[in-house]
Amino acid sequence: MRISDIFYLFELFILMITASIYVLKYGVILFWWLSSPIRRFFQWIFYLPGWDEPWIKQTNN
Repeated sequence: MRISDIFYLFELFILMITASIYVLKYGVILFWWLSSPIRRFFQWIFYLPGWDEPWIKQTNN
């Protein structure tokens, strides 16, 4: 193996690590947002009280 091959593999390794950290960080943020009580509070404000999920009410005509 040449020196350039070693550098290429090292660069791929660093890219994989940074990509996995990026995916983990934003996956955790997205999961927190989806399960957040703050989001339910905003739904309660923007929809009328009692309309928890209006899209379900529309499908059940």
